[in-house]
Amino acid sequence: MGTHRPCAEIITQNVDNLHQKAGSRLCVGASWISASLRCNDCGAREDTLHYVRAETNCPSCGGMLRPNIVLFGEMLPSQAIEEAEKAALQSDLFIVLGTSLTVAPASYFPADAKQSGASLVIINESETELDHLADHLFTGHTISETIRSIHSCL
Repeated sequence: MGTHRPCAEIITQNVDNLHQKAGSRLCVGASWISASLRCNDCGAREDTLHYVRAETNCPSCGGMLRPNIVLFGEMLPSQAIEEAEKAALQSDLFIVLGTSLTVAPASYFPADAKQSGASLVIINESETELDHLADHLFTGHTISETIRSIHSCL
């Protein structure tokens, strides 16, 4: 087993930046999730609001600007995957919240954490293919209903 760190990290594939907007600082995946635009040619990033209203070309090289997210069929940045895998492998507790666990590579991280000795908690309205690995499984209710129920037992 690797060295465990006393911190919390969020591994996400969401493109809405809600974790960061809520104040989470340790968001693995933040490098592939952004409310900015990226140039297809040179990779330069630009503020979304300015370019949605004004320009469609990169001011650095003239290439086409596009949303700075990974679209289906595109490869995720290898550094982001490595950071997420490292966080999973070093975790003592891995909590899965509200996901079908069907979209890779995020769907691999709970099993990686479990195999490295972490306790696995899955909180989800519906069943997942990894439910059998969970040390604690909460299904059939919304996340907020489940958390309220757990909190009332404390």
